[in-house]
Amino acid sequence: MKTREQLEATGNKILNSVRTELYLSMRFMGPALGSLGFAMDLSTRTVGTDAVYIRFNPTYLLQTYIERPEILNRTYMHMLMHCLFRHMFSAKQHEDAQLWDLCCDIAVESILDHWYLKCIHRPQTRLRKDIYRQLEKQLKVFTAEGIYRQFAGWKLEETKILEIKREFYVD
Repeated sequence: MKTREQLEATGNKILNSVRTELYLSMRFMGPALGSLGFAMDLSTRTVGTDAVYIRFNPTYLLQTYIERPEILNRTYMHMLMHCLFRHMFSAKQHEDAQLWDLCCDIAVESILDHWYLKCIHRPQTRLRKDIYRQLEKQLKVFTAEGIYRQFAGWKLEETKILEIKREFYVD
């Protein structure tokens, strides 16, 4: 049991470190940054949230923190933005749940991409820029609902949807 407790403690320390770094760069997000607890969850391969906890696989968390810690900053903010916009609570209102998830990811990532903060910066690929450009033609504000309507009307092939999912998937 000691190993399990050590893994959980290490995961909590890593996530607290990430939260602190984000707080130092985004004081305006202070209350939101502290709103999620942490819970080790061996049933997940990476990290995710249920809007109460950030659930983490300790192996993934430790490996990512050692190799590319900046990814965790972006991931933390990505999950937090889903919670702030309550994306997980409106999923049942949409016919295509997978398309809804993708549209939520695009909405969240577009916000993070336009904040231009070093702690969450990720270079934009051509695909990402193209998707944003196409959406900007129809939407003034990128909401998950608006993006969902656009994508439903575009009738994209499954291979294109998979390509876009790989680009925007985070948690």
